[in-house]
Amino acid sequence: MLRKLLIVGLLVFAATGSWSLAQNAPSPDAPGQGTGGGSTEGEASLARAQLLYRTGNFKDAIAEYQKLLKDNPGSPEAYAGLSRVYRKQEKIDEAFVAATKAVELGPGSAEAHVSLGEVYFRQARMAEAQKVFVGVLQSSTGVTRP
Repeated sequence: MLRKLLIVGLLVFAATGSWSLAQNAPSPDAPGQGTGGGSTEGEASLARAQLLYRTGNFKDAIAEYQKLLKDNPGSPEAYAGLSRVYRKQEKIDEAFVAATKAVELGPGSAEAHVSLGEVYFRQARMAEAQKVFVGVLQSSTGVTRP
């Protein structure tokens, strides 16, 4: 079961083109994407938070994501990013809350679902993680399970 789940997870990541979807800043050509409102300031804040995460400055990354969420409470990308930082710090309960909110706000967001799948994986909730990863894989490729 674990091996199958890992393979499915790898397929999801391969199909989406990156190991962590949220690490890529939203496209500036996509209004309304990335911050729940399309705000240039919000997009810049999201990019700062992502950079802080990538450089290992988790405390400041959390603060930046929280600031972004105060100004843009409908941003699934910010919640998914916050979940990623919490997972890195092994704060799995906080990561779960943020990932769940990301999925609630962005039900069509692969990034939000991958974040939730990663939390389920960390919680050893393998069946739920597999379901999420397979769903992301199916939605990103259009391929369904036989």
